[in-house]
Amino acid sequence: MLSAWPFFDKASDLRGGLHAFDRACALGEQSACWMLGDMYFKGDHVPVDKKKGLDLLDRSCAGGYTNACSSLAGTLATDEAGPFKNPERAFRAAKQVCGPLKGISCNEAIQVMIDTGHPKDAFATSAAICPVWTYNCEKLGELYRDGIGTPKNPAKATEMFTKACEGGKPSGSRSACEKIGVKRK
Repeated sequence: MLSAWPFFDKASDLRGGLHAFDRACALGEQSACWMLGDMYFKGDHVPVDKKKGLDLLDRSCAGGYTNACSSLAGTLATDEAGPFKNPERAFRAAKQVCGPLKGISCNEAIQVMIDTGHPKDAFATSAAICPVWTYNCEKLGELYRDGIGTPKNPAKATEMFTKACEGGKPSGSRSACEKIGVKRK
């Protein structure tokens, strides 16, 4: 998650900024709710209040802000959430992150699905995303390779690594290329 601190260089800026974030969040600006949630959860220039932080992240996620869903999923799936750890809630947030039109955060969301005991959902999500976001085909290749959510299939894994190597970012995925023995600069 991002830190709000770079926006403030003195205490008066911080007070004013917090007020602005509070107001923006109250008016429905989901990115402000996400930023406040992160700040309260981590105690980033405000007192630590994990419950308030998670509630703000949840509100932002429910409002459709994908970054908040990603933060919420990743946090609730780990011990970092303390007594608020909730794998099922993490899984629900992860499902909101990923879709054919939202491929950017999918690898993290798919990993949360795996970590929270939903490997078949992780596989199905990855399979749906790969044709649209070829960079994410690397994750699908890993699932085929490791037999997570699907039977092991080395040939399909290589096919997906190749697709990720050739597509996606301008130079393809370097790590996917390395998995099939292709050197990229």
